[in-house]
Amino acid sequence: TGEFNFEFMESCADYGASLAVLYGKMTSAADGTLVGVLSGDLVDRDIHMGSGILSVCDARSAELIDLALTLIKDDGSLRPPLKHAIGDAQRIAAAGSGGLLFLEEV
Repeated sequence: TGEFNFEFMESCADYGASLAVLYGKMTSAADGTLVGVLSGDLVDRDIHMGSGILSVCDARSAELIDLALTLIKDDGSLRPPLKHAIGDAQRIAAAGSGGLLFLEEV
């Protein structure tokens, strides 16, 4: 237990502004010890608000489109079952903004 720092870097810029391939690390806040590494995709929902986010996810990977179809609509908004599972209006608003982060490796 304790406090941790997360640092993410874009590892591939070949997908344009709507998708970033990320690499990250988690370190102990106390002494900087490396605790773990992460890699994944970050889809910018703001660029696609209105339509088209699912096609970006589908073009990237089967795993990403599977996750996206479970969590969001093509306009980037949250699906009703996810809103219901979250419950709290403030947390729903937070989950419904910003990017969609898919961690491929932890």
